[in-house]
Amino acid sequence: MNEVVEIFMKRDGMSKTEACKTVREILDETIELMASEGSEEAEEFWISSTGLETDYLLGLI
Repeated sequence: MNEVVEIFMKRDGMSKTEACKTVREILDETIELMASEGSEEAEEFWISSTGLETDYLLGLI
């Protein structure tokens, strides 16, 4: 299981299904921002949406 999914499950009390869906949505939006707006905006979105550092994002890409 993905580390970010595990964090969402433990920290936020989400089910595995909810956590996977949420992570996928945030990751998709982050990648979209990287392509259109640049890495700084994508990084800010990731951090504000997940509460996690970008090191976790790099593990997903």
